[in-house]
Amino acid sequence: MKTLIFSDLHGKIDVLNLLINGPFKEVDTIICLGDNFNNYKNDPASKQNAEQLINILLNYNEKNIEYIKGNCDDSPEYSAFYSKYLPDPFLVKEVNELRIVFTHGHLVENDEQIKTIIEDNLANIIISGHTHLYGFKVTDNYIYINPGSTSFPRDVNSLATYLIFDDELKLFTIKEINTHTTVEELSIACA
Repeated sequence: MKTLIFSDLHGKIDVLNLLINGPFKEVDTIICLGDNFNNYKNDPASKQNAEQLINILLNYNEKNIEYIKGNCDDSPEYSAFYSKYLPDPFLVKEVNELRIVFTHGHLVENDEQIKTIIEDNLANIIISGHTHLYGFKVTDNYIYINPGSTSFPRDVNSLATYLIFDDELKLFTIKEINTHTTVEELSIACA
């Protein structure tokens, strides 16, 4: 089974449409790590963008999407979407002998916090967005994966990215959003 994990959309409807019309079709399930929206600006353009984005997300039903709330998703203007968010900021899944914690990332901003979440959830992998920096970090105690940002990358190459997890192969692939080319891969030989 393949899962697409994305983060930090920040209101970009064109990017959401790229995902819906491309990579969403190639996976079995989808996890959104949050920050679907921008920090709200009280102007007509922001209001219209928020309404359009909420409408697209609420009406997308081809695949199941699990939504984790990010630090930019809490404005009252986004309340029509609140019911879609998981109640907990941490989603834990056990897949093919891997125990993975998914989160936005604003609550785990340093190695000590990451280690605590890993230990508290008896996990060996944490996947989080928030920083807009894609990549893998392998330590003796855990693996940290960041899919990057689909809209506002902060990496050296300015690549907007998302993550594909193939649970049968235990393969994590970071892909560039426009070309869907592989940027980085990590294969987990054993848990």
